[in-house]
Amino acid sequence: GENVFTVDNQELSDNFADRFYMTNVTVRITNEYLTGENAKRYQFAYWAINSVAVSSNPIYTFTVGLGEMNVTAVFEPVTYGVNAYVVRWNPETNSYIELPNAGGIDGIYAYNYKYGDKLVLTESTNEGYRFAGWYLWSTSSTTPRGTFVTNENLLEFFIDGMYRVYANFEPVSII
Repeated sequence: GENVFTVDNQELSDNFADRFYMTNVTVRITNEYLTGENAKRYQFAYWAINSVAVSSNPIYTFTVGLGEMNVTAVFEPVTYGVNAYVVRWNPETNSYIELPNAGGIDGIYAYNYKYGDKLVLTESTNEGYRFAGWYLWSTSSTTPRGTFVTNENLLEFFIDGMYRVYANFEPVSII
């Protein structure tokens, strides 16, 4: 029969040589780790035998030789893009207006974070505007403006998906 081992957690270690000398063994990752809820947090990176990377294919067949063969499925945290914008909300167009030269190239910052990383952003002063709060937009947002988070200058949250972060400013009235 076929010798197939399915990995449904992050590690499979076995001394295959004791039981399968000179036979083919196939190891595979379950679909849950490739497309399910866990795939939002971790992605399969590669198979390693005795700590040496041997294949990035989720299904891998090898011939067992002499000696100890520890096979490990290596997973890495998923990387998500986070874009931060310095903006002013325009209720007439129901959209944001980017504030030019607001601390970065055209006020836009792009970040890559791994699942579980902590994102910390601080608003900066923009001449002629006052800070009007942080808004988060994600793929589950129901409005173009996103969700109001806080009026505090400091925004902190843990990455669990792709986001757009808006530092919203309003014009200062001159009397």
